[in-house]
Amino acid sequence: MAATAMLRRVFLALALLAAAACGDDDPTTGPPGGSGEPALDVTPDAVSLHALGDSTHLTATVRDADGDPVSGAAIAWASTDTAVARVSPDGSVRAVANGTAEVVAMWGALADTAAITVEQVAAAITVSPGTVTLAEGDTARLTAVVADSNGVAIEGAAVAWTSADDGAATVDAEGLVTAVRAGAETSIIAIVGVVADVATVTVLDQLVFRSDRDGSAQLYLMNADGSGAKRLTNSSGNPRSARWSPDGDRIAYSASSGGGNSEIFVMNADGSGLVNLTNHPATDLDPAWSPDGSRIAFRSDRDGDGNFEIYVMNADGSAPTQLTDASGSHFGPLWSPDGSRIAFWSFDVNNGNTEVYVMMADGSGERNLSQHSALDNSPVWSPDGSKIAFVSLRDGNSEIYVVNVDGTGLTNLTQAPGGDDYDVVWSPDGSRLLFTSERDGYPQIYVMNADGSGQVNLSRHPGRDFEPVWSPDGTKIAFYSERDLNPEIYLMNADGSAQTNLTKHPRFDISPAWRPRPRP
Repeated sequence: MAATAMLRRVFLALALLAAAACGDDDPTTGPPGGSGEPALDVTPDAVSLHALGDSTHLTATVRDADGDPVSGAAIAWASTDTAVARVSPDGSVRAVANGTAEVVAMWGALADTAAITVEQVAAAITVSPGTVTLAEGDTARLTAVVADSNGVAIEGAAVAWTSADDGAATVDAEGLVTAVRAGAETSIIAIVGVVADVATVTVLDQLVFRSDRDGSAQLYLMNADGSGAKRLTNSSGNPRSARWSPDGDRIAYSASSGGGNSEIFVMNADGSGLVNLTNHPATDLDPAWSPDGSRIAFRSDRDGDGNFEIYVMNADGSAPTQLTDASGSHFGPLWSPDGSRIAFWSFDVNNGNTEVYVMMADGSGERNLSQHSALDNSPVWSPDGSKIAFVSLRDGNSEIYVVNVDGTGLTNLTQAPGGDDYDVVWSPDGSRLLFTSERDGYPQIYVMNADGSGQVNLSRHPGRDFEPVWSPDGTKIAFYSERDLNPEIYLMNADGSAQTNLTKHPRFDISPAWRPRPRP
């Protein structure tokens, strides 16, 4: 400010010196009889420019002692700081850099000034990169370029960063993003003034799988691109049947305990917090979470008659309750999507037959849905809870059937007598079903529409492929394949393209299960 004031005084002094040199020819000397003083006025007297390169025009008016305009006055213009604002001979001012300057207009001994303020205002902000994919726990740095209305970058602009969902990914004041939850997606927003831009952050999905890569069968977790494989269990009890809780925060599974019997265990998604839920000398298998995550159904032979019955317990292992009580053993309990019913399949010791059943969640209202002398098993609910698909041998080979939950509408979907079909699973939207088929002479992954039409071999490889599972959004399919001589976890698009070996390990890797994505 002091320098600017000094420059202004210099300009005014130069103007006075010029007037003194002119003597009687000083044009600012009014004619005799004038009642006022000559004057020079600059308008406007203050201007703010908000983008570098912006310009404005100043006007200088000279009046004689009578207040009349002096026509044709040759005005000299100057800026006190040409690094901030420059002025042309016609009074046009252009913004050069942020700061303040004064533009001086001079005519003879007269001078006036206009205050020029250059302060860039954000008109646009661009976040880079615009999309980021991270594994849970990984970080990435975002940058934001802020520009004025002329597209000139605003150096040192104060950017405010925020995440639309801190449960998916967080961002600090410097734009460092940390992925919080696998399978989540959120927007990271950069804001300056009234302008903003967004980057989309996707956190990779995860899968739990079973492997003996460390010498014994254990459960592992990996990202959906195959990275970050991590051992979750450290058990000599052959952990298996891994089932994610609906919120994706916990995993229930079966494993032999120290006493040699199988128990139901639960752990956090990272393998911590291991708890034996059943803690019973009997054999407990096949855990299945209720849709709200509050209860777990399982099968157990604890009633002492040598058969397996369906039980349910709270998610903390409390209040185990027997639901079935019939001759024979019951297997594969699975909750309906609304949690009101449980499907299972049963083995009749008297005739060796298996049937598909459904019952209310409290064990009442048990109904035989398959009602056939051939073997029927492995029921799976449609996402809307209206139908159950299952495997049946009533046609002499294993076929995929579907039936309404009231037992009506029984339909053979696959109708492929040339080989067995099994491993059936509904797509997340209920429009399609995956299954394993041996109709081509070796197990392959097939897909069909929910009505059985459009059956297509997706894996198309002479290797043996099993256990297909849809990704939470239905765009990917994981399965295990023996095409590399040992079982490996593979991933492909829903149309069968881009088949990729995720595990790439010489030991066996099987039974992939996708981690559920966070609920909205």
